[in-house]
Amino acid sequence: MTLKLLCSYSLFMFISLFFVSMIAQPFRTEQLAQVEDVVWGLEFLLADELMFTERKGAVKVLSLKAKKVISISGLPNVEADGQGGLLDIQKDKNYAKTKQIYFCYSVKAEDGLTTELGRAIYNSEKRSLSEWESLFRAMPVSKHKIHFGCRLAFDRDGDLWMTVGDRNRRDQAQVKTSHLGKTLKFKDVTKAPEIFSYGHRNPQGLAIHPVTGDVWVNEHGPRGGDEINLIKKGANYGWPIITYGREYYGPKIGEGTAKPGMEQPLKQFTPSIAPSSLMIYSGKVFKSWAGDFFSGALVLTHLNRVKFDKNLKPVEEERLLEKLEERIRDVVEGPDGLIYFSTDSGKIFRLTAL
Repeated sequence: MTLKLLCSYSLFMFISLFFVSMIAQPFRTEQLAQVEDVVWGLEFLLADELMFTERKGAVKVLSLKAKKVISISGLPNVEADGQGGLLDIQKDKNYAKTKQIYFCYSVKAEDGLTTELGRAIYNSEKRSLSEWESLFRAMPVSKHKIHFGCRLAFDRDGDLWMTVGDRNRRDQAQVKTSHLGKTLKFKDVTKAPEIFSYGHRNPQGLAIHPVTGDVWVNEHGPRGGDEINLIKKGANYGWPIITYGREYYGPKIGEGTAKPGMEQPLKQFTPSIAPSSLMIYSGKVFKSWAGDFFSGALVLTHLNRVKFDKNLKPVEEERLLEKLEERIRDVVEGPDGLIYFSTDSGKIFRLTAL
């Protein structure tokens, strides 16, 4: 083969491989609903009923069969101020029996705001919530209106996990007795949680790995330094002593990017994408995405996909749906294996296979 033909062949193979990689996982984007507020949390109660929270304090159900949104009554008072409000939602591990649903939200407390965990019983016939219980309040209280964290997830053992942001009180992320800047584990939701890990800034993504059962978190950095972390018991994830981010006005934060005794992120984003939510996909429908990590990106307005290898090294990243130009707030896998996500503009979408 001549050099000219070889070069032409190599170029053809490069273009072909690039094209195949771009179409390896084709999908279609379908809008399912539009409401007026930020759709913060999504949770499937049934295969065709998706319950969701709106940050200002509403809970609604999207009936996929009827293709309509239904309002739910019996809501608690939440303090929708700044980044706070009615945030995440998670059905009980034994929901079919208990009909209990857990919520994470912000409330007034003392002279500030705090993150609260509560639960209620859902009556699907009356479309109402009742028997509200306030189960836990993060302490100390903060006057700041940012960094609530507030993601929920049940693990394989039925224990409930909850993230709490530093509430812009950075030093508290390193105080082991404080709830701020922590991941919390509830073996019994009527009792105080275990402070499982610390040194977090604003963890708005929480997921249980469908194969290993490991707990993963993603969190907002400041100006850069967003992180994806595998959560280990008693581990210190560094904030605000180490970070790959900087102050919004330029200077560095803390002592650098690494320090003995502090965990390194398995993936960090600089510049920041502002990740909200975390989902580890099963591969039920989109086979080539099995085990991939999906996050909504608020600042860079896309759906972020990261693939890790068996050594937990990030080997691939893809930024999907950039043309939507939407701040993607939550992403979940449905019982049908399709990917559902919500936006700050009040939309709910799903990805379906072509």
